[in-house]
Amino acid sequence: MSKNKYFFLVLVLLLTACNPPEKTTTIEISTASENLNEAVLIRPIDGIILWDNKKDTILGTKGNFSKTVLLDKPEFVRLVIDQLWIPLLIEPGKSYKILTDGKEFKFEGENISGNKFFARLKRPTNYEYEYFFEKDSSLIDIRNKVNRFKNKEIKYLDSLFELEEVSESYYVNIRRDIDYDYANLYVSVLNAKSAKGVLKTHYVRSSIDSIFREYPINTKPLPLYWNTYVENYLIYTQKSEQLASGKITYDSLQKLWEEDKLHKRNIEIIKNGLQEDFREKAIANYLMKESSQQKFEKSLIGLFKDFQDDYPKSNYSKYILPEIQKIVIFYERAESPLSDNVRILEEEFNTLPELLEKFKGQKLYIDVWATWCGPCVREFESIPKSKKLLEQYNYKKLYISFDNAKQQKKWLETIKYFDLKGFHYLANNKFIKDFSDKYSLMKGGYSIPQYLLIDENGNIIAKNAPRPSQIERLEKTLKSD
Repeated sequence: MSKNKYFFLVLVLLLTACNPPEKTTTIEISTASENLNEAVLIRPIDGIILWDNKKDTILGTKGNFSKTVLLDKPEFVRLVIDQLWIPLLIEPGKSYKILTDGKEFKFEGENISGNKFFARLKRPTNYEYEYFFEKDSSLIDIRNKVNRFKNKEIKYLDSLFELEEVSESYYVNIRRDIDYDYANLYVSVLNAKSAKGVLKTHYVRSSIDSIFREYPINTKPLPLYWNTYVENYLIYTQKSEQLASGKITYDSLQKLWEEDKLHKRNIEIIKNGLQEDFREKAIANYLMKESSQQKFEKSLIGLFKDFQDDYPKSNYSKYILPEIQKIVIFYERAESPLSDNVRILEEEFNTLPELLEKFKGQKLYIDVWATWCGPCVREFESIPKSKKLLEQYNYKKLYISFDNAKQQKKWLETIKYFDLKGFHYLANNKFIKDFSDKYSLMKGGYSIPQYLLIDENGNIIAKNAPRPSQIERLEKTLKSD
C-alpha cells in the first residue's frame, strides 16, 4: 500500500472516531485442559498497558471461558492462558475465539488472519533482533537492515488488507504499531553503537532526531510499546551520548545504582522530555516496572510519594501502591534478626566442589541467584509450594548468591524479607568464574536463576533443575532421581 493511501486511511479514521458509541466485544477461549479454571485478560489503563496491569480474571469451567468488554475504539490487549501469552488487537463489536492445547493456539471467528499475523510477531523487536546488527558499522547499513525487517511485515499486512481479511481500523492500528516498533529498534541499535564508539555521536543524534520527528513520543493514540520507545529515546539516548563523550562511565553509572540515585535521574529525564499529557503515563509505567522487579530500592518509595503529590487523582496509583508497600515492608523486616533456620556460610570457597564437600552425605537443591536479578527474586514467592516437596524427598536448600561484596547488606536484607530458610553462600569472584566456566547453562558467562540437584556423594544429577514455581516438573524430577 502506498504511503499516501495509508495516511488517507488514518485521516478518515480520525475524522470518524469522535465519540463513537460503545459496542460489546466478546472473547471466548477453549482449552484442552479441564483443570484450567481461569485465564487473564490484560487491558490498557488510559491508553497504556501498565506492566501487565489492568488484569481481568476470566473465570470458566472445564477449560471453557468467555469475556465481554465494552469498547468505543480498538484496544491492544494480552491474553494469559496457563503459560501462553497471546497479544491481540480487539475491535468494538467483534467476536474472537481462541483454541489452545496449552502449547499452541489458533483463532476462530472474526479477523483470523490478522490475529494470527499479529500474535506471531516478536515484540518489542529490539529484544529479538539486536544481535543481527553486531557487525554493522554504518548508519546506511543499519537503516537498510531495519527497513528490510519492517517492510517484510508491512508487505504481509498489505496483502491481508487487499484481500479484505482485515478491516481499515485494524490495518491502520497494526501498521502504526509496526512503524513505531521499528523506530524503537532503530533508536536502540544506534544507541548501542554510539555507546561503544562504533558510530559518531553527532551522526547518531541527527538520525535519532529524524526518527523522532517522524514518529514522535508525544502522540495519540499510543502505540502498544510506547513506554519502551519513550525510555529508549529519552533515557538511553542521553546515556549513550554521555558514555560516548566520556561525561559518564559505566563505573559512574554503577556507582549511581549502588547509591540508589539512578531512578531519580531517569525520572527527571522523563519529566523534561515529555509534554504534560504524557508525563504521568511514562512516570507511572517507570515506577511500576522498576518496583515490580523486586530489587527493593528505597528511592522508589519517595519517588512514588512525589508522583502522588503531582497526580493526586491518578488512575495508576492503586496499581503501583502494592509494589511500593512491599519495599516498605522489606526495610521494616531488614531491622529484624535472621531466622534461626538461616545458616550463613562464613568460609571462603573458590569452586563448587569445594563448597559441596561441606555437604557430603546430604542431598541439595541449589538456587543460584542475586538481589539484582528480578526473575530470581520472583521465584522466592513460590518457595512455600516447593518446601514440602523438597523435604519429602530429603533435599536441603542451598542458596548461592552472585552479588558482589558491596551488596552484602542488600543480600542479607533480602534473605530476611523472604525468610529464606536454608544454607547461604555469598560467592567470591573466583567461585563465580569457576562456576561460569564449568557449570553454567550459558557459554562464556552465567545466566541466573539456575537450579541444581546434588546427590549424597556431591555429584550433580541436574544442573538445569526445575524452578520452585514449576512444581509439577520439580516433583517429576525428584521422583525420577
